[in-house]
Amino acid sequence: MPSTLDYALLAGASYVDTRRPTNRFPVPESWVSFKHESGTSGFEAISFVKGTVQKWGQA
Repeated sequence: MPSTLDYALLAGASYVDTRRPTNRFPVPESWVSFKHESGTSGFEAISFVKGTVQKWGQA
C-alpha cells in the first residue's frame, strides 16, 4: 500500500510539462510512469504502477 509520502510524490510528479526540470518531483522508488496526457489548459495526467509496466500488461 502506498505511503502518504508516496502519494505526495506521485501527485507532484504528475506535473511534468508545467515545471522546469529542477522543480520536478522524483517518482518514488519502485514506481513507474507509463502514460502521460497533457492539454493546452495546463492539465496533466500520468498513470503510475508499482513494479514494472510489463507486469501490468502495458508493454
